[in-house]
Amino acid sequence: MCVGRRLATGACPALQAGASDGQLLSRDFGNFHDAHRVVFLKYARFRGLSYFDAEDVVHEAFVTLYRKRERLWQSDNHEAFAFTVLRNAIVDYFRWKDRQPVATGTVDDLLYCEPVSDEVDRLILQLDLRRELDRLPDRQADCMRLHALLDQDTDTVARYLGISQSAVTSNLSHARKGLRHRRTTEAEEGTP
Repeated sequence: MCVGRRLATGACPALQAGASDGQLLSRDFGNFHDAHRVVFLKYARFRGLSYFDAEDVVHEAFVTLYRKRERLWQSDNHEAFAFTVLRNAIVDYFRWKDRQPVATGTVDDLLYCEPVSDEVDRLILQLDLRRELDRLPDRQADCMRLHALLDQDTDTVARYLGISQSAVTSNLSHARKGLRHRRTTEAEEGTP
C-alpha cells in the first residue's frame, strides 16, 4: 500500500502501527463492502439523503466497520452489525446537519425558478412516501424500505435487521395494514 503510493517505508502509517500491507484490507472485508455498499447507498437515499451525502455517510459507515472489523467478524450476524453501524451513521449525519447554518434563497430565486413538472411530481411522491414511512414504527419502516423499495428478499432483510424471517413478514404485514388504514382514514376525513 505505502509502496504503491511511493511513501518511504519509515513514513508509512500502516507499517508504523505494526501492520503489513496485506493486513490492512482483508479480502473478506473488501468482499463484504462490495456485497452491501449499493444496498446501503439506496437505503441512505430513501432515508432522505442526497446522492453525495449518502455516499459520504455510507463511506463513513464502512470506515467505522473497518475500524471495528474484529467485532464485525465476531458478531453472530455480520449484516445486522453493519446495518446498525449504517443507521447510526445516518443519525449522526442528521444531528450534524441540524447544527449547520441554512442558506436561504432570495425572492428572485423563487420567482424565476421554472419547475419541471415530472421532477416536481416525482419529488412530491418521494416526500409523501418518506413521510408515510417515517410515521411507522422504526422496525416496520426499515422492513418496508428494504423489502418494498430496495427489492430485498425477506431473508436479506432479516439478516440486515438481525431478526427472523417470520418477524420480517409480520412487520411487513403490520406496515401495510398501517399504511392502508391511514390512507383510508385520511380519505374519509378528506385530509391529504
